[in-house]
Amino acid sequence: MEIYNVGDVFVSVGFPEHTYISRDHIEREMRLGKVNKAKQILIYGGSKMGKSNLWRKHFSEDDIIKIPVNSNKTVDDIYSEILSELQAFYTTEKGQATGITATLLGELQAKVSALFSAKLRASIQTNRTNNEREAPVAHPVIGSNLVIKYLKPSRKVVVLEDFHYASEEVKKQLSQDLKAYSDERQQFVMLSVEPINTDLVLYNPDLMGRIIGISVGAFSPTELTEMIKRGAGLLNVGFSTDLVQKIVNESMNSAALVQDICLRICFEIDVMSTKAIKEHYSDLSLVDRACQSIASDNEVAYRKIVAEVAAGGRSDGTTEKYKWFLKMVRDTEIPEEGLRNTEVLQRLRTMGHNEIEQHSVTSGLKYLPNLLIRRKLPPVFGYNGGENAERFYLLDKYMKFVFKWKPELVDAVF
Repeated sequence: MEIYNVGDVFVSVGFPEHTYISRDHIEREMRLGKVNKAKQILIYGGSKMGKSNLWRKHFSEDDIIKIPVNSNKTVDDIYSEILSELQAFYTTEKGQATGITATLLGELQAKVSALFSAKLRASIQTNRTNNEREAPVAHPVIGSNLVIKYLKPSRKVVVLEDFHYASEEVKKQLSQDLKAYSDERQQFVMLSVEPINTDLVLYNPDLMGRIIGISVGAFSPTELTEMIKRGAGLLNVGFSTDLVQKIVNESMNSAALVQDICLRICFEIDVMSTKAIKEHYSDLSLVDRACQSIASDNEVAYRKIVAEVAAGGRSDGTTEKYKWFLKMVRDTEIPEEGLRNTEVLQRLRTMGHNEIEQHSVTSGLKYLPNLLIRRKLPPVFGYNGGENAERFYLLDKYMKFVFKWKPELVDAVF
């Protein structure tokens, strides 16, 4: 019997090699995108729904250059990181084996050296006193053509993680550059929680037909059940039907939550690796204890989000509604397709916020994503303000999960 460690079987963060569940339609789209190098790939969906695992399933670490995106990064920052990664790649034996000439490698090293030395000098000069009145050194121009020149021979794909954090300036500039990358069959994979994939096309209509949008939605109960049974089988433990069903019910259709709940149950029953003799478990309280443990671990992060959202903003001068938005997330089901503004109004009034009006709901929902950005908080809420299709989305299943098991987080703001 092959022995597996529990941490390799149930993996809540990282790629679950042994319990990865393929979803045929998503996998098919990903394979199509990978083959068609002229297409840029945008993978979008809620937090903890398997976006990162999808690209990891189809690309090895040797295939990609992974760049994390945040709200402060510029396109120049992203490109300089790509060139820096390429410099390291080309100096290895594998890199040299791709046929890159010494001249090309030397040229790249010179470009990267010039880039970072100029940035350093600029930083030093801009930190001097105003009396010295020294202008910052101009950065070398790093554009898409330069990146393509060195990136294309490497055959590497660029993965932009957390693309939803990108500033509008980055999205606008990258939307222009992506056409050039497509024309040269140089592929980018972008990961975003955005429920729609039209932003880049709006910035640059020439991207129409050059982007494949892959929606990574909720897992089905059948898929999650298969995940649990597969992992339990590798560890040679038996979970009763009711126990499996309770895990699925508490997971909020999130594969990451299923993995985390199962991992903590195994710790609770002292299953650290494959059992020599199979044991069976049916105690439903195991699931409750695992969920409480997960919620406790994540409580600190969501406490700050609750405090900042509850304080509200200036969308129309009222802040009370933001507390009720949080209460609605905790106490009602938010479907994958989101809620129309009128549905949000109806729910708030049903919960007891009778004095609120539709215009206040609409302005508050529109402002929520901006409020998160201004407070430098994760994008747990989404809003699609398209004509006749305005909808509110919950993008982070862990938030609702923590609210359920730590209801006092929301109660405290009332």
